[in-house]
Amino acid sequence: MEFSDLGKHCELCRQLDYLPIQCNLCKKFYCKLHSSYSNHNCIKFEKKKKKKKNNKSIYNYNCTYLNCKKKEIIKFECKFCRKNFCINHRLPELHYCLNLNNLNEKKENNFKKKKNNCYNCVIL
Repeated sequence: MEFSDLGKHCELCRQLDYLPIQCNLCKKFYCKLHSSYSNHNCIKFEKKKKKKKNNKSIYNYNCTYLNCKKKEIIKFECKFCRKNFCINHRLPELHYCLNLNNLNEKKENNFKKKKNNCYNCVIL
C-alpha cells in the first residue's frame, strides 16, 4: 500500500480511521463511533466529573427574608439590622427592617427637640 502511514487505529475496535479523533483528556485516538467520553469510557472524564461535584458553589449568601430561598454571590448586608438579603430584598424598606423604623422614630424625636430649642425662630 502506498499510504500505510496515514490514519490511526481506534483504541477500542482497532478499525483503521483516516480521520481519527483524539480525546482531549486521555490523548488516545478513536473512530467517530467511539470518540465521545461515554462511548470509550474515558477514565479521566470520570475523575473530572468527581472533581466538579466536590467544588463549592459560588452562591454563598442566603437571603434571610421570610420564605425567600435565593442565594447571592455578593453579600447584601443591611446596615441597620446586619442581616443578609438577596438583591430583591436588600433595601430596608423591602424587607421591613425593624431597626429602620426605630431609627426613623429617633430622628423624628431629635427633630422635634431641635425645633423646640431653636433660637432663630420667632414665636408669635
